Amino acid sequence: MKSGFLKVFAVVGIACMLSSCASSSSSGGGRRSLFSLSTREMQPPPVSKAYSHYIHGIMLVREGDLDGAIGAFKEAAEYDPTSGRIHTQLARAYLRKGKLEMAAIEAIRAVEIDPDEIGARMLLGAMYSHQERYTEAAEQFREALRVEPDNMTALNSLAEIFDRQENMYELIKTYERIVEIRPDLDWVHNKLARAYITLGRFDKAETELIRTLDLFPDLSEAIYNLGMIYELRKDYGKAIEQYERLLELEPRNLGARKKLAIMYATREEWDKAIEQYAALIERRPNMPNFRKALGLLYFRIREFEKAGDQFEEAIAKDPEDATTHYLLGAVYQEMGDLNKALEQFIQVTDIDEEALKAYLKLGLLYGEKNMPGMVVSVLEKAIELGARNEAIYLLMGTAYHQQQEIEKAVAAFEEAVENNPESKLAHFRLGVLYEEQERFDDSVEQMRRVIEIDPEHVSALNYLGYMFAEKSQNLEEAEELILRALEIEPDNGAFLDSLGWVYYRGGDYEGALEYLERAIDNIDGDDPVIREHLGDVYLEFGRQERALEQWERSLALDPSNETVIEKIEGLEMKPQEAPVTAPQTDSPTDPPTDPQADTKEDAPLDSPADSKADPKEDAPLDPPADPQQETSLPDSSDEQKTPSE
Repeated sequence: MKSGFLKVFAVVGIACMLSSCASSSSSGGGRRSLFSLSTREMQPPPVSKAYSHYIHGIMLVREGDLDGAIGAFKEAAEYDPTSGRIHTQLARAYLRKGKLEMAAIEAIRAVEIDPDEIGARMLLGAMYSHQERYTEAAEQFREALRVEPDNMTALNSLAEIFDRQENMYELIKTYERIVEIRPDLDWVHNKLARAYITLGRFDKAETELIRTLDLFPDLSEAIYNLGMIYELRKDYGKAIEQYERLLELEPRNLGARKKLAIMYATREEWDKAIEQYAALIERRPNMPNFRKALGLLYFRIREFEKAGDQFEEAIAKDPEDATTHYLLGAVYQEMGDLNKALEQFIQVTDIDEEALKAYLKLGLLYGEKNMPGMVVSVLEKAIELGARNEAIYLLMGTAYHQQQEIEKAVAAFEEAVENNPESKLAHFRLGVLYEEQERFDDSVEQMRRVIEIDPEHVSALNYLGYMFAEKSQNLEEAEELILRALEIEPDNGAFLDSLGWVYYRGGDYEGALEYLERAIDNIDGDDPVIREHLGDVYLEFGRQERALEQWERSLALDPSNETVIEKIEGLEMKPQEAPVTAPQTDSPTDPPTDPQADTKEDAPLDSPADSKADPKEDAPLDPPADPQQETSLPDSSDEQKTPSE
C-alpha cells in the first residue's frame, strides 16, 4: 500500500497536470484548466438550495477549505441528485484532497447522471492517463470531443496518449485536427511533421515543415527537422543547406554543427567536416567523442599522426573507453609500430574481456610478428566468445601450419570453408595443405573449386596444372591451365617454370628448356626448383656438366633437398650416354642482375606473398573508419607456390 504522502503527491501531480493544460481558449494553445469554471458550469442548478450549497462549495475551494467544500457539494447533491455538475466539483475537491478513489467514484457518477458532463470526462481522462490506463483515458477524451469537437485540451490530451503509445496513425489524425482548428500554432505543425517522419512519410513531413517555415521562418526546430528529412532521403546537399541556415540563426547550436560535420563527412568533403569538428572541440574541449570523430576523419584521409593525437586526447579524457584504445591501436598498426599497436589492443581486452575485434587484431599482429603460439592463444579466446567467421579460422590455420600442426591447420581451414563456401582463399589454402598431406584428389577438388569461383585465379590455375605435371597426369589440361595463367601474367617466372615442367613430363625437352630458361630470366632472385628442373632438362640433352651446375646451384639454395643430392651423386657415378640433340643457345642461365618477376614458393603458408597474389584475398584490410565494421583476413602467403616436390 502506498504511503499517504505518496498518494497525496500523486494526486497533486494529476491536479497540477490538469491545471497546467494551458490557459483559456483565447490564449496560446486554446486550452483551459480543468479546475476553471466555464460559463455553463456557473449556471445554477434547477434547485435553488442545491445552487446555494454549490456556490458556497466553489468559494470554499478558492479559499483552500477543501473539507468545507466537500461538505457543501455533498449538501448540494442531496438537494439535486440529478446534477452531474455537482458531482464533478465534488470529484475535483476529493482529487485535491488526495482521495483518488473517491474522486473517481464521483466523476463516474457525474457522467452516469449526465453523459455530456465534459468536466467529469476530462477529469477521468486525466486520472486514467496518469495511471497509464491509456485506452480508458482516450475513451473519456473522445467522449468530451463528442460534446465539444474543438476542445483543445481534449485534443492535446489525446495526442499525448497516442504519442506515449507510439500510435502514429492516431497521433497524426489528432494533430491534423488541431491544425484545422488552430493553424497559427507553430508547435503543432512541427509535431505533425515529426510524426510523418516517424512513419517515413517524408513528402508530407516536408510539406508541413515548409508551410511552418512560411509562417515562422526562424523556427529552429522546424529547420532542423527539415534538414533531417533531406538527410534521411540521402539528399545531403539540401540537408547541409538547412543545417547551415540553422547555424546562421544559432551559431552556438552544437546539434546543428554536429549534423553538418556528419553531412560533410558523408559527402567525403573531409576538410569541411574537419573544420566543423574542430569548431565543436573549441566549444566543448572536454568532449572525448568529438575528438574521437575528428580522429576518425584524419584516419580516413590517412593522416595517422593527427588521428593518433586526437585519440590520445580522447583517452586522456576517458581512459576506460575501449573503442578509442582500439582506434589508437589501428593507427599504430598503420604506422608500422606493431609493439604500440599490441599495447593498445591488449588495453582494449583489459577494459572489455569480450572485445572480439581486439582479439582478432591481436591475432593479426602476432601473426605479423611471427608468434604463432600467441595467435592461437588469442584466437581461441575469440572463439570462446562466440566468434565463428572465416578470418579467425584462416588465421588459426596459418598459425597451426607454422607450428607444423598440420592436422589442426587442415581442420581450421575446413572451418573457414564451412563459414564461407565462396572463399577463394580458404579453398586455396585447404588445397595446399591437402597436397602436403598427399591427398591429391582432395587437393584437386579444392583447386577446381577456386577456379569455379574465379576462373581467372592465376595461382589456382598454376597450382593445379603443376600438380598434374608432377603426377604426369592430365598433361593437356595442365598445359591449358597454365597457359590461361600466363595469358594474364605472361612474365610470371613461377608460371613459366610450371609450363616448362609440363613439357618436360610430356617429353618435349626443347619446349621445356625454352620456358625454363625464360623462367630463370623472369624470376625474382633465384629459385632452387627451377634450377633443379633445368638440370633435369640438360641431362636429357646429355649436357651433364650443365646439369650438374644447375643441381649444385639448387642444392646451395636448398641444402636439405635429398632428391637433388641423389641426382648429383648418381651423375658422378654414371658413364656418359648419347645425348639428345639440344638446341644451341648461348644465353646464360644465371639469374639476371635486375630480376623483374616472381617465383614459385615452397615456403610455408605464412611466408610473405609475392606480388601476384590476389589483393582481394590476401592483403590485410585497413581498419575501417567506423570501428563497428571490422573484417580482417590474414595475408595469402602461398598463392604462387608450386606443390611440394
